[in-house]
Amino acid sequence: MNEAIVDIKAKIQNALEEINIEELGKLCRDFMTDKKLDAFKFLIRFYGILENYCNSVVLNFKEKDMHQKIKESRFPQQLEDSLDETRETRNKIVHESYDLTQYDVEQIKNTFLSFLYYLVSTKLMKISPKELIEKIEYEFIDKKGLFWEVRRFLHVNLGEILKFQGYYENFLFPLLEDLGIPKK
Repeated sequence: MNEAIVDIKAKIQNALEEINIEELGKLCRDFMTDKKLDAFKFLIRFYGILENYCNSVVLNFKEKDMHQKIKESRFPQQLEDSLDETRETRNKIVHESYDLTQYDVEQIKNTFLSFLYYLVSTKLMKISPKELIEKIEYEFIDKKGLFWEVRRFLHVNLGEILKFQGYYENFLFPLLEDLGIPKK
């Protein structure tokens, strides 16, 4: 069992590193937990991360504005709409004399968390930890124990990196469900 879980954990860790989870987690903690960033700085950093992501998935990205990049990045429709609203808010701040409202701050925070969830879930769904566990053919391996190990690994690693209020209900539990990993 030890070898199997080490392999699965390594694949999960590599997937998380590919989306630069440490940088995303630091931004999340700095704004939502430690309050080191104000909403404007958070928005600017989030927007930079979003732009880099879109540039990595959109062809001929230099020839397109951010609205088009978001559209072509193939986000789920609700996330696309939220990202576009965040783009509009950012443009109002940068190009006009606009002050963020509490609604704007909540919308930006929720959009960031949705974007973060999208990145983590799509990356982990590609490696499918559940399928990796189910493919193990040794009879002596306790698959429930492997599921527990994966749950614990995600709980500890992502929980330590992200640290935001509502992490379990709004992030970890839905992620486990999407990945087909039982919560218990």
